[in-house]
Amino acid sequence: MKVWLLRAGFVLVLSILFGLSVWQILRGGEKQEILEAGQVRLAAAPLSLTEAVGMDPQERDGRLIEFSGEAVLERWIALDNRMRDGAVGYEWLLPVRSGAGLVLLNVGWARTGGYREVIEVPRLPLDRLGVVRGGEGLAGGRDMIVGRIYQPKLLMQLDDEHVIEPGWPLRTQAVDFDRLQQRFRERVLDFEVRLIPGQSGFAAQDDGIAPVSGYGDSGGGAVGQGGLDSSNINTGANSAQAWPLRTDWPLLTQSPARHYGYALQWFLMGLAWIWVVLRISRRSETDAEAE
Repeated sequence: MKVWLLRAGFVLVLSILFGLSVWQILRGGEKQEILEAGQVRLAAAPLSLTEAVGMDPQERDGRLIEFSGEAVLERWIALDNRMRDGAVGYEWLLPVRSGAGLVLLNVGWARTGGYREVIEVPRLPLDRLGVVRGGEGLAGGRDMIVGRIYQPKLLMQLDDEHVIEPGWPLRTQAVDFDRLQQRFRERVLDFEVRLIPGQSGFAAQDDGIAPVSGYGDSGGGAVGQGGLDSSNINTGANSAQAWPLRTDWPLLTQSPARHYGYALQWFLMGLAWIWVVLRISRRSETDAEAE
C-alpha cells in the first residue's frame, strides 16, 4: 500500500510540472498569435470614424484610425493608477469633438505629482495636432489625427473603479462610457484612440528619456491649466518634435518569450523531480540490501 501511494504521488507531481510546462507553451503560442494579429491590423489602412463606429468592437480593436475634430480643453480626463516601469501615473484622455461624437484621445502617460489633492493637466503642444483653433496642424499640412483604437475589455470591476470624481479635470479608475456620456450630455464614442506620435507628426519619447516633471504654472504659452512643463524635458536633438508624454502602448503584459522561459523552468523542475525520486529509490534499495 505504501509503495502504491508513493508511485501515485510521483506521477501526480510529475504530471503537474509537465502540465504547467505545456500550458506555458500554449500561452506563449497564444501571445504570439496576438502579436502577429496586432501587426496585421497596424499594417491595414486607417479607418475613418464612420467605419470604426459601424464595426464590431473586437474587429476594430488595434486598428489605426484617422480623424479630425476640435479639442474640448476644459474637460480633461485622468485615468488613475496607471503603472509604467514601477511608477504610478495618469493616462490623459482629451475629448475631441467630431461629427460622429466625442472621441476620447489618449495622449499618453505621465507620472503623478506629490499631492493627489491637486490634479495638474499636462502642458502639451496640442496646436500641432490640429485639434485647437488656430493651430499649425500636422506635418505636411494635414489636420488629421492618427492613432490606434483601444477597446477597453469588459472585465468584472469593483464599483469604486467606476466612481467619477466631481469637477474637472475628471479623475476615474476606469472608463465608463455610459456615465461619461451622461456627464458630457452628448454622444461619447465607445472606444479610446491612443495617440501615435510617430504617425501624427511627432517623435515618440526616447527609451532613456527622463520622466515628465516640473509641476506648477510656469507659463510658456502651452495648452492646459497649469501642470506639466514639457520644456524641462531633455528629448535630445529632436526635442522640438518630441511628444512630452509616454505613448508606448504594449499589446501584451508578457511576451511569448517569457512564457517559453517559464515552460522551460517547469520542464526542468520535472526532470529534477525524476532525478530526486530515482536517487531516493536507489538509496532505499541499497539500504534494504545492506540489511
